[in-house]
Amino acid sequence: MPIESDRYSFADIASTTDPLIDTPDAQVFVHKGALLFNIKTKGNKITGGVLDVIDEAIDVVAAYPDKYKGIIFGNGGKNFAVGADLDVFLEDGKNKKWDNSNAFIARGQEVLWKLQHAPFPKIFMGKGLALGGGAELAMHCDTGVVTPDFRIGLVENKVGLIPGWGGTEELLFNLVERQLAKQQETGEGSIIDAFVHTFDYLAENTLKAAEDAKQAGFIPKDTQVLQDENALLPAAVEQINTMANHYQAPDASRHIYIPVGVKATLEKRLHAKTGLNSHQQQVLEADIALLGSMEGKQVTATQLYTKARELFGTLVSHPAACACIEHTKATGNALPTESYPPGSLENRKIG
Repeated sequence: MPIESDRYSFADIASTTDPLIDTPDAQVFVHKGALLFNIKTKGNKITGGVLDVIDEAIDVVAAYPDKYKGIIFGNGGKNFAVGADLDVFLEDGKNKKWDNSNAFIARGQEVLWKLQHAPFPKIFMGKGLALGGGAELAMHCDTGVVTPDFRIGLVENKVGLIPGWGGTEELLFNLVERQLAKQQETGEGSIIDAFVHTFDYLAENTLKAAEDAKQAGFIPKDTQVLQDENALLPAAVEQINTMANHYQAPDASRHIYIPVGVKATLEKRLHAKTGLNSHQQQVLEADIALLGSMEGKQVTATQLYTKARELFGTLVSHPAACACIEHTKATGNALPTESYPPGSLENRKIG
């Protein structure tokens, strides 16, 4: 298939081009001025090795702005990315040491923050699932090109954790921005509504398909949804080159005001939920601690990232965490209360 046509796939590039970067976990190709990033791991899970290659690719584009216009994240697999490498947390759980888990979360935050604020456009190109850390990768890009079956969600609560790489913060900032615009236009609604929607999406492990994801705030409203998956890459390349001509990176100092009343409002929603065991409740308490603990203040994204890292560390070291992760990896479902390890449902202070 001629690569100059308006219909070609990532596989076509990979089969006709030598990679610029190639590791066991990821590879990077060059095509029409863009770097094409391909995750090679099983299920396209995001490992420490994947993060390292993202970091390297950012440096390459930043060092040669006249040669490279931006980065496109996509692949030839059935899913965009199914999440962070949960084996890191399982291994730490078996050893009862959490240094690797904490370092992995810190590294993910560092790389995705660097990606988001890099001085060039970043586009995700997806079909299938973008879950957890995969969703967070997409959410740190400027925009996307996807098929209608693309589904995205921050599903970390399902495995007894919270989003650790900035997913909560990105969703919240998007929804607050949209709520402020709605208030200016119609005078309707409250900023607290944005916090409620964010909490509900996390608590319910919500998955949104492409068009719904745009409306829900998971991905930008200008994300293109194309029926033909062989049209995704050509569209992404065209978008990268268009954006590069006038690109301005997001403001790294952005902040939001957390209104007084957020925490009480979210706690009411938590108390209305039935059938939760103590661990499931603690996970939702961690969501609330992130969304509402600094109410009445102007809060920067970096402050929220730091708070998320602290809360994640508390949850991942919980005695039930490994059991939740193992069960969900094996079945795709949340761990039933009756299957929790003995003694793991003790009360633990969150926040």
